[in-house]
Amino acid sequence: MSREVHVQFCERAGVRFPCATHLQVIEMDIVSKPYVLDFAGARLDVPPQFTEEQWADWEQDRKEKFESRWQKVLEVLDALQEFGIYMTDASPGNIGFP
Repeated sequence: MSREVHVQFCERAGVRFPCATHLQVIEMDIVSKPYVLDFAGARLDVPPQFTEEQWADWEQDRKEKFESRWQKVLEVLDALQEFGIYMTDASPGNIGFP
């Protein structure tokens, strides 16, 4: 996640999160499931501009990756969008369930 996205997410969410500091250092901790990690491909306040075909391909790919958890993943992505965060690189490695 870009520093700007990271800082704004922490401010908007009002949570203690491994946030970027003024020194541009990110505090990192070991986490256990459930978690949402790795916002490198996230966009702030601007949804990605994909064609309908690209969205369909993206959704099919994610359905295959998450299988029965896909609906829960959609809930997580929707919750992030409420904060203006658009995460397009969702994978089982960065959205973990218990």
